[in-house]
Amino acid sequence: YFTAPVAGIYSFNISVMCNNSTTQNNAHYAIMLNGGELQHSYSSSGGGVHHKWNWNGHIQLNANDTININTRNFIMYGADIKYSWFSGHLLG
Repeated sequence: YFTAPVAGIYSFNISVMCNNSTTQNNAHYAIMLNGGELQHSYSSSGGGVHHKWNWNGHIQLNANDTININTRNFIMYGADIKYSWFSGHLLG
């Protein structure tokens, strides 16, 4: 979870990869703002492969707003930050 300490415009960079131990039909994740869906990403291959999503953008937040990632139907992959990561910082 990212919680905005003050109101302002925040920049977010997100990279998510799912594991490939099972067939991933309709793999998807959502970027959540205060528990509600802000952005939704989806892919389907019908095979046991990694799915990889990258997203970056600017979001106007109020103090104490929260941003998090909801991986709906898969396990996020990665033993370190090479595969999945999430960052946010205040622009102004």
